[in-house]
Amino acid sequence: MLVLIHIIPVYYQHLAIEALDLGLITEGRFADFLNVDRLEARRIANSFKSHKI
Repeated sequence: MLVLIHIIPVYYQHLAIEALDLGLITEGRFADFLNVDRLEARRIANSFKSHKI
């Protein structure tokens, strides 16, 4: 499923993760945006957070 995330520009992925962190969108909405299930969305968000500069 990680291949699908490459369709969405990285900038928008970061905005979506920030919106998730701020509580502006739900985990379900975040998963829908990335076109993955909630478990995969959670994994992706955690991966981005661990690699954040």
